[in-house]
Amino acid sequence: MPNPMRFKLTVLPGDGVGPEVTREALRVLRALSNFSETEFVCEEKLIGGAAIRALGTPLPETTLNACMNSDAVFLGAVGAPEYDHLPTQQKPEAGLLALRTALGGFANLRPAVSFPTIADCSPLQRSRVQGADILFVRELLGGLYLPSRAALTMTVTALSTRCATPQKKLNVLLAWRLSRHELAAKR
Repeated sequence: MPNPMRFKLTVLPGDGVGPEVTREALRVLRALSNFSETEFVCEEKLIGGAAIRALGTPLPETTLNACMNSDAVFLGAVGAPEYDHLPTQQKPEAGLLALRTALGGFANLRPAVSFPTIADCSPLQRSRVQGADILFVRELLGGLYLPSRAALTMTVTALSTRCATPQKKLNVLLAWRLSRHELAAKR
């Protein structure tokens, strides 16, 4: 392969079905690299319950450093009922929130596109889904993720939970910018 594009990925399989799903998704990614001039260099790290079991913290410093020094983070599922008894800042989800904050990941982008070949598979009538092309922007750093200011005692200074109204305004502005200007132009 002459001069392949090379990407460094930190792989975080996580908990529950995360390791299984991540393993299979990486197989697909590697297969795709065989058909392009792209190389993916993967380093696996711990997060969530797996990190708590092995190292006593939901986001080890080595994991955070690897993520910060990667081109991308490949994340599985985080969390399991066995950790529900832990204080909020020690639960697996606290590691995920700290990672999102450190990486500036404020939203999930979830496209929903209706392809003609599978339109009949929808529970809705073909005429209702035909041509659908929707992008859902799901905010990740407020609301249900931070239900109680008192419960949040994380030391991540980039995250502020004081002002709900300005945060909501920021979320709306960012979602508008993403959907209207940046992503809509590419779709």
